[in-house]
Amino acid sequence: VIPGNHDMERMFYAGEVISAYFKDNNNVSVDNSGEYRKYFEYGVNMLMFTHGDKEKTSDLPLIMATEQPEMFARTKYREAHLGHFHKEMLNEYRGIKTRFLPSICTTDDWHKMMGYSHMKAAQAYIWNKEDGLEGYFQVNIFD
Repeated sequence: VIPGNHDMERMFYAGEVISAYFKDNNNVSVDNSGEYRKYFEYGVNMLMFTHGDKEKTSDLPLIMATEQPEMFARTKYREAHLGHFHKEMLNEYRGIKTRFLPSICTTDDWHKMMGYSHMKAAQAYIWNKEDGLEGYFQVNIFD
């Protein structure tokens, strides 16, 4: 669970509900800690999750290496997944991808007033323990 810049408390409550729902499922773990950046290692893959409103995107590779040096050294494929802009964007810095993910949230009044809009979608990524990213599924949400 990663808090956003407008919903820190609500995301904590959502994480508690998700954690309770899956409490008896050994295949699901929920990290509902208050850490702003979270890391996950899967085989040779290092994933960072953060909302993306605080850090400079180009600084994320160094932040990853500084905060998790052992994981960084063990892994070959490294990505940061972010959500702040609510739309899909991909950049690469020194071989490390920063991926802004699309959002399924509706456009609120402030975003409408500012003229911001996005295509609502959810993405699920498929990672191979030895070969890195293999692909992803996307579901588009239409009103």
